[in-house]
Amino acid sequence: PVVAIKRNKRSGDKHVPVPDSHPLVRLFEQPNELQPPWELWFLTTAWRLLTGNSYWWIARNGFKVPSEIWPLPPYFVRPIPSQKKFIGAYEVAAVFARDSVIIPAEDVVHMREPNIDWNGTGRFYGLPVVKSADDMVSSVEAIIERQFSHFKNFVPTGLHFHTEKELTEDQL
Repeated sequence: PVVAIKRNKRSGDKHVPVPDSHPLVRLFEQPNELQPPWELWFLTTAWRLLTGNSYWWIARNGFKVPSEIWPLPPYFVRPIPSQKKFIGAYEVAAVFARDSVIIPAEDVVHMREPNIDWNGTGRFYGLPVVKSADDMVSSVEAIIERQFSHFKNFVPTGLHFHTEKELTEDQL
């Protein structure tokens, strides 16, 4: 069953079941004419974990109602910042394509992993889980290398105490 989440700052999130006749249910049962629903979710999850980003293009019919969901490969998508909105549109182009397509930001759903680097493009792109894990492993390896170096070169651990009192030899 499809569940909508209504967000409210004061009372918290409320889960509301969506009736089977709702167009959103049909959209998730058949996202587009070429892909089954499992492929939409597989690509969304795989791309988000591997690149930190997943994009859906929400194609609309003549009445401006969402009629199809198309997953976009994240390596084809580039956010275009706007002066009035955070992201004004998305440019979609294949790697060696001569032409690109500009899609309004309202028609693209961008799911991303949190990125703590807000310099440069870090504001617009997610941080891949694989990269986060690699950074953690590299940090742990560096700590172990330093500990081994201290052990091998006999660097005794030291403690530094500070006090305002004058201590006698016995107290030291």
